[in-house]
Amino acid sequence: MRKWHSRALHVIGTKNFDETWADFVRAFQSARHPLRWKAEVWASEQAKAAPPPPRASDCDSEPVKLLVGICWHLASLHRERRFFLSSHSAGTLLGMSHDKALRLLLMLCADGVLQKVEQGNEHRANRYRYIGEGARDLTGSER
Repeated sequence: MRKWHSRALHVIGTKNFDETWADFVRAFQSARHPLRWKAEVWASEQAKAAPPPPRASDCDSEPVKLLVGICWHLASLHRERRFFLSSHSAGTLLGMSHDKALRLLLMLCADGVLQKVEQGNEHRANRYRYIGEGARDLTGSER
């Protein structure tokens, strides 16, 4: 760490080594995943390898079943079952356009599998909560 600090001294904001080391220790303890780790890629791999969550059995097409699995695995990473997933990432993982992937995500919200908890924008993906098992659709009946 001292070698890195001395080499980076001209570009880092904290010049004092102890302060830099304290910042690093705190950040390292807070890290949940390796740098450059793509949760959505991991979730897709898990969804393809593991049995699908129960709510996926309600779906007719394989891409939608896979999407439910991806969302379930992403939600499993967080205590509140919240996650973010952009339509662009979902489209890439499912091999379809981002417009179609967005429609599928919105369909899963309408079906009570997901709840959109925060609207995204061009720089930030929508935030969802997986509420799948036992949820009801908009009509109040099981899908």
